[in-house]
Amino acid sequence: MTLRRFLLTLAAVLLLLCPPAHAADVKSVNMGKGVQVWFQEDHTLPIISMTVSLPAGSGYDPADKPGLAAFTAAMLDEGAGHYTSQAYQTALSDRGIRLSARPDRDWTTITLVTLKENAKDAFQLLGVALTKPRFDSDAVTRVRAQILSSLQESEEDPSSVAARAFYTRFFSGHPYGHPVDGTAASIASISREDMRNFARTHWVRGGMHIAVSGDIDTKGLKVLLASAFRALPQKAPQPIAPVRHMGEPGVKVIPMPVPQPNIVFALPALPRKDRDFIPLYVANYILGGGGFSSRLTTEVREKRGLTYSITTSINTQTHLGYFVGQVATKAGSVPET
Repeated sequence: MTLRRFLLTLAAVLLLLCPPAHAADVKSVNMGKGVQVWFQEDHTLPIISMTVSLPAGSGYDPADKPGLAAFTAAMLDEGAGHYTSQAYQTALSDRGIRLSARPDRDWTTITLVTLKENAKDAFQLLGVALTKPRFDSDAVTRVRAQILSSLQESEEDPSSVAARAFYTRFFSGHPYGHPVDGTAASIASISREDMRNFARTHWVRGGMHIAVSGDIDTKGLKVLLASAFRALPQKAPQPIAPVRHMGEPGVKVIPMPVPQPNIVFALPALPRKDRDFIPLYVANYILGGGGFSSRLTTEVREKRGLTYSITTSINTQTHLGYFVGQVATKAGSVPET
């Protein structure tokens, strides 16, 4: 039996053994004006998982302090209320609570995962972190050093250098062009008060989006959400300025003494709200988003051996979309690739 036939047979057996799939029963939960909550009740495991998006992305960074949103997000679990940094992280680990914050250009996305038995503590700890962050000097100094070390490493990584140059050029003159993680100079200049002000004006309920799935009912979820978010300001920040122009044609070459140059290529595309976004998403999957089944992988990797991986995606910000791809190849093969 060939490998292909074996895999097809295995897939057929798995389909017969697995129960039929059902559409997700996602409910909207009313948490007041400006907050959108989507909830799927699931009692399969005694776990509750939540993702929260706050209007606190790098697009809100001051022009002279890129990286402020990212630095502030990195301080989320570094002490709050009466908890020092060590005490806060001990409270999380002792209860098996996973908490993380990740900024992008529009949002800071918080992920919280907890056992049902520790849910009350988990949501209260998140609420304290959002409403009473400490920004203690020792924690700020330590996190600043970590960010600066990461930035220094990224300056030697061709994929990071290419991506940073791409966003600066593609969104030239707009806050989306700021490096999300900032620069060494900007991170060094950000103060505790800068972060305190940013948290006060962007860690808010206005414009918040929440998705929850897990072992709880709607009534219990409302209690947990209130404990985490009811004390946050309801006023949303001013929206990020619209992008008037993106994607000026051209090629930017950054010389680096590396054996494997990286290429980023892009075009303006459709925003998520456009009626043709889903057809575009499918088309991108066929072209370069489908991994080893994509046409670009077939042409550039399999037929020509020019790369290990070439990918494309449809990226979206709040009011726009763009098609972007990335590929690494050996030095001397860039033109052909």
